[in-house]
Amino acid sequence: MLIKSLTAAALLTGSLLAQTSAYQSQDGTTSIMLDNAKGDLSLNITDTKFTAGYLNESSNLHSLMFGGDIFGKPATSLSKEIFQKGSQPPQVGGDFSIGMHGVFSAEIDHENLKHGLRDDWLLGQFTYSRSSLTTVTDAQTASQKRGFDGYKAMAIWDGIVGTDSAGSFLIGIAAGVQRKDNSDNLKPVQITTPVLQSAAGVSPFEAISQTSGYLGQYKKLIGAPIYSDFVYIPKWTNWLSVDAYTRSDAAHTDRYVEGGIGFFIAQPKKPTKVVGGASLGWHNGTPVIAVIGGWSF
Repeated sequence: MLIKSLTAAALLTGSLLAQTSAYQSQDGTTSIMLDNAKGDLSLNITDTKFTAGYLNESSNLHSLMFGGDIFGKPATSLSKEIFQKGSQPPQVGGDFSIGMHGVFSAEIDHENLKHGLRDDWLLGQFTYSRSSLTTVTDAQTASQKRGFDGYKAMAIWDGIVGTDSAGSFLIGIAAGVQRKDNSDNLKPVQITTPVLQSAAGVSPFEAISQTSGYLGQYKKLIGAPIYSDFVYIPKWTNWLSVDAYTRSDAAHTDRYVEGGIGFFIAQPKKPTKVVGGASLGWHNGTPVIAVIGGWSF
């Protein structure tokens, strides 16, 4: 749906409907939030993260938008071993979004379509997550089980720019502040703890307990995340879109800039109603591949 003004872009590329959280990078983040009128379920195979979400908006310009997601990440990290270096702890959480449709765009004149901003929307998104992990600092310190509460507040602006000849461009920009840890920068290890050892006179054996953990100096940080997505939807196809993205943090405690490019397959004549995709990016100094599947209902 994406409101009346999306009809203009649909004349160029088909119906521009999508999942609530489309165009994810390998860490499950995105700067694009789109309405699909019902709901969505996505699975980021690389990040072992699932998301179920809903975003609602009126058909009127300058109308209120609202929605939310719940997400989770299991403890297993097989896909991390296959697709990229490192792993992240199990996690569960959710977010709530509220905003306005038609912030800078004007009502579309369907008799005289012009190039430029066809539609846009601005959202504030608030996220809470809870994760647990075990860390080891060095040989002189015992392992420690930790719980971490993460908070994030983001401002997200999305816009659609259409051209009669080349196709359409979907632009996403997001910036905010978050409380995070540095677990993705620590070294994943298996921590072995002796549980039982054979007594004298018994065939020697030892029972151990093994836990996935992280080696290094664990820290809690305040970050300033900045995300961008620049999606090209060619006029000559109705099922493929290309996303050039960046993921960065402007805080001095963990400053970085990373990016990549993704290719997404969509439902016929609905090029942003993504059913799956893959991207190649850069994370922690290592090339990474992300594989994402999605369903709308």
